[in-house]
Parts: sequence; C-alpha cells; structure tokens
Amino acid sequence: MKIQIIILLLAVLPIAIWGQSPEVNCVSVAPNGNVTVNWTANTNLGSLFVQYNIYSDASGVYTQVGTEPNVASSVFIHPGAGANLGPVSYYVTVVYFDGSNNIELPAIDTLSTIYLSVNNPGNGTANLNWNDISNPINSNNGTYYYVQREIPAGSGIWTTVDSVDISGPNSYIDTIELCSANVNYQVYLNNSAGCQSLSSIDGDLFQDLVPPQTPDFNYITVDSVLGTAVLDWNPSASLDAQAYIILQNINGGWVIIDTIYGYNNTHYINPASNASLLGETYAIAAFDSCWNGNPPAPNTSSLGVPHKTLFAQNTYSVCAVDVSLKWNSYINWDTGVAKYEVLKSIEGGPYTIINTITTGDTVYTDASLNYLTNYCYLIRAISGDLQDSAISNISCRYTNQPPSPNFAYLKSVTVQDEMIKVLLHPDIVGITREIELFRSYDGVNFESIGVESSVSASMTIIDEETNPTEEVAYYKYIARDSCFNDIHTSNVSNNIVLSVDANSQSMVNLLQWNAYKNWNGNLIGYNVYRSINGVFNTSPLVMLPPSQLYFEDDVTSLIGTNADGLFCYYIEAVESTNSFGLNEKSLSNEGCDEQEPLVFIPNAMVLGGYNDNWKPVINMVDVNSYTVRVYTRFGEVIFESTITSDSWDGTYKNKEVMLGVYVYQVTFEAGDNSYHDIRGTVTVIK
Repeated sequence: MKIQIIILLLAVLPIAIWGQSPEVNCVSVAPNGNVTVNWTANTNLGSLFVQYNIYSDASGVYTQVGTEPNVASSVFIHPGAGANLGPVSYYVTVVYFDGSNNIELPAIDTLSTIYLSVNNPGNGTANLNWNDISNPINSNNGTYYYVQREIPAGSGIWTTVDSVDISGPNSYIDTIELCSANVNYQVYLNNSAGCQSLSSIDGDLFQDLVPPQTPDFNYITVDSVLGTAVLDWNPSASLDAQAYIILQNINGGWVIIDTIYGYNNTHYINPASNASLLGETYAIAAFDSCWNGNPPAPNTSSLGVPHKTLFAQNTYSVCAVDVSLKWNSYINWDTGVAKYEVLKSIEGGPYTIINTITTGDTVYTDASLNYLTNYCYLIRAISGDLQDSAISNISCRYTNQPPSPNFAYLKSVTVQDEMIKVLLHPDIVGITREIELFRSYDGVNFESIGVESSVSASMTIIDEETNPTEEVAYYKYIARDSCFNDIHTSNVSNNIVLSVDANSQSMVNLLQWNAYKNWNGNLIGYNVYRSINGVFNTSPLVMLPPSQLYFEDDVTSLIGTNADGLFCYYIEAVESTNSFGLNEKSLSNEGCDEQEPLVFIPNAMVLGGYNDNWKPVINMVDVNSYTVRVYTRFGEVIFESTITSDSWDGTYKNKEVMLGVYVYQVTFEAGDNSYHDIRGTVTVIK
C-alpha cells in the first residue's frame, strides 16, 4: 500500500522534478564511420528507469539505432553509422515505468557528427570544410574547433596545427611544408564533460608547391672597420625555409651575390661591398627544400622589401671652417625612422653623439671645428619602435687651413715725382688674397686708404693725397688669406721729409730730415744728393751715418762758378740686404733754397791805368739770363754783352769814349727764377 502511494505521487509531479532525457555531449566519428555517442547519465529516476533510446538521422528521418538499459551508462557506439560519408545527427531519450506503462521522455537536444571534407587544389595547400555539430553550439563545447593532421596518413601520429573560432566560417587552409606526403586531417571539439567530438577523417596526397614566406629585414648597416654592408633579418615564418638568397641592386638590376643555408642563419656580411664609397641596396628571398617545375627549381619566395645602407658624405668650407654632412634616408622600416644620431670622432678618438635629428632631415652642419684637425663622422638611424639601428659609412675630413701668407713686408716708402710711393712685398707662395693699405700722420691712428686684390710679389701703391714736402706719413698693410681673414700686418714705414734753409751770409745750406724707420735689414746711412743749376750729381755729395739727420753744405767754393744760386737736395736712405734678399732705398722729397746773388759793380774805370777794364762781378746767378749794357747819358748803347766774363775797355767803335759819367744796366735771373735789374753809373777817367 505504501509503494502504491509513492507511485501515484510521482505520476502527478512535474517531469522536471524527477527526470528528463539526457544532454548529448559528444558524437565522435571513428575512421570506419562508426559513431560514439556520449551523453550525461540521468540517475534521478532510480528504479523507475527503464532504458536510454538512441536515435540517428542520416537521410532526413530519425530512427532508433540502439538502447542502453544501464542507467549509469553514458556511451553508445553506433556501428555502420556511415559518418565517414556524411554528417549523422543523434539524440537520446529516457524511458521510465510510471506504474502501469513505459513512458519515453522527449529529447532535449540534437547533435550532429562533424563531417570533414578536404580539397586538394594542387597548389601545395589543403582546403578543409566541415559542418557545425549544432546551432547554436552549446557553450560546454568551448569556443574553438581544433584542426589536427596525420603525417603520413595511417601513422597514427596526430598533431594539432591550429584552431578556428566556432563563430567563424567552418573552413581552414593548411600550407603543406613537406615536399610530398599523404596527409589526413580531422577536426574536433572538446566538451567540458571530458569527451571529444571527432570529425570524420579525410586527406590526400599533397605536394609543397608554396614558396616560403619572405623573411623580414631587420636592418642593414655598415661595418665601421671594413666599410662593408652587414645584413640582418628574421627567419622566414615558413619553417621549411632551407636557405636565404642575398640580392644586391647593381646598376638598376637585381643580382644574386650569395646564398646562406640554414633556417636560423640570418646575418650576412658582403665581403665585396663598397658601402664606404656609395649607398648599396639589398633584398632577401627564401627558398625551401622542395623542387618543382621543369626544369626543377626550389620553391622560392618573392623578393623582400629592399633596404639601403646609409651613405654619408661631407663637404668642407675652408673659409667658414665647418663640415656639412648629408646622407640618404633609411627606408622601409615598418615603423619608420625615429631619429638620426650624428656621431663625431676627433683625431681618431671615440665617437660621441653631437646631434640628434628627429625632423626627417638628412643634413647637418658641424661648425665646432679647428683648422688642421682630422674629424670623422658616422650617422646612426634608429627605427620607429627603437628596436633596430643602422649606421652609415665613416666620412672623414681633414680641416685644411686656407692658403695663408707667411709674412707681410713693406719694402719702402719713397718719394718720386712729388708723390709718395709705397712699395710692398706680399707673400705669394703662401698666397696673399688681398691687401689693405693704411696711413697715419701720427704713427698711432691709422685709416684705410685702399684695398688691392691683384696681388703680386712686388707692388707699388701711390698716395696722391699726402704732400711729401710737408707731411710725414706712416704706412702699413694687412695681408689677408683666401678667406679674407686678416693674417699678417706689415712693418710700419714712413716717408722722409727734407727741409733746406740757405744762409746767404755764411754761404751755408742747412739740411734737416726725419728718420726712416722699420726696415727688415739695417739702415746703413743717408746719402745726400745736390743739384747745381738743376742738375743732380749721380754720386752723393756725402754719406752720413744713420744717427745723423742734418747736414750743413758750405757752398762758398762755388763762388766764381756758374752756379745759379739755387741749390736742391734729396736724401737717400739705404738698407742693407735683408732676410728677403732685398736692399731697398727710400728717397726724400726734393728740398731747395737759394743763396742770394753776389753782385759787385765798379763805379769807375781809368783809361790806360790799372783799372782800365770795367765789368760787373756776378755770382750765384743764372748766367744764361745775364745782360750788361752801358749807355751814354743820351741813352745810346755803347757796350752790351751777355757773357759774364766780358769787360768794357772804355771804347766805342774802336775809339776811346770821352771822359765822364756813363749809365750801366745789369739784368739777370737768380736760381729761383727771380728777375733782377740793377742800374747805376760808372765814371770814366784818365
């Protein structure tokens, strides 16, 4: 009675309280097409449980394919399911006894076997396609289909190669990396209940016709010691890559220069590189061990993105004393260039960074230089992700000094034709590009009076603005190099100003002059030259020591000569042979002064007596302008002569004149061209 009450209570309670059909977790296909169905056992029914019914559908109609009377069992194998020919769907129900009848609970889900189709397009790939086990897929099955393959087919060695998201297309393309092999594939899902849904198996004979993936260039740099290109790259993503082909772009065409064997050999130095002389462009390709085609050739990747060595060049501005650097951009880093670093070495010392350029510019000017120094530069490019770097060739420069004069010598300051001539001796071996002449009237404050760019070993510049008879002028010049830098300043020299003062009482001419200064050689002394009647003697009147700056010329010895009374002088300063092999002279201005004429005219003559001839005594006059006349008191000329030595004997027309007083007239010019007219009387007695 008690048992009957329990049965009645179960009959009226909701099914969800006491049991339901099991959830199918996995359906796994065996190689022969049999299917293993896995579900979660329902033990809630206890003694009321009768059996599990298993149903399948391969043709559109579900039919019962088996039963399982053990309530604790959760696995059923469906022999002859044919799941290797197409997908087969399954569900599982529970049958229990309600006290009078067997009741079958409805199925709660349906699960399909995974049917895998593998297509061989003949290009070295396998194309996989499969169906979903349900729609939607229960979350207990995870989020990924897993693809595994068996190489060789039938070996039983399965390797999972990839996963495919269950939300995406149920397809996968596998690249074959063996030259030729029979390959089987299978897809599976992992259920949280601990079982797997394995697909059917499919495969084919595949050949590797796909070239390996192109290796990625890391960087190309220049070996600082050898000046050769150094290449570095990542291994190909294709594990069957056997070797790498190194190509160089030469004259616009790609040339294979080497082949590097070994998957992980990813570093190469080109021993024939000239990267120290020019930029070089390289690219890399990979090939695997599989040969195809006619004639057979290995599967070879496409040419990778080329990289070019950094080639740095420099130009030197000798005048600005700077080095201008330029280089090519580093191209084809995926992340671009973050910066360029400019490094410098001085006289073979260590390289230090002197500038960092982040603007994309590929030029830089270094003005922190000295003459006569060796400087070397290199450029380092840093990739945008800061992971790679590349350096350029080493570009060196010796900072030559501009051709410079070794000296600047002022040879002489002299006077000619009443003008001051400045004689220069620039250095043309060391190259004097330009000279600038300066003048001073006090020897301290100088002003520029001209620039000359036509420079020769011997130059003469005329100063027309200075009066050489009155002004002492000091001169110097600056010699400039080819960059117009002031290199040397010459010695300071001056003209000689001579003054002459004639003392007619003592018949002495006093000469005074200033000293000549600053020859490279010694000042031997001063030669004094004198002119009489406008003609200078070719030999000096006297040579005086360097310390004597005056001279007294006594001209009394010239009384009675034809000297016209005007005396002119010039001074000649004389230099000994100097270190330049020169011995120069400096002439002063001409200084002149006049001794007053000496005139004595007798006022009487005695015919037949001691003083029976009359003539004027004339000295220091221009005898060429001399005239003497004697007149009667009526103005008749009875004597006339232009010769200073002629005398009147008191006759006229060969007869003695009458005694008495006569008038004379004496005219002449002095040495300074002044005109003199002297008149008086002479008495003739007997």
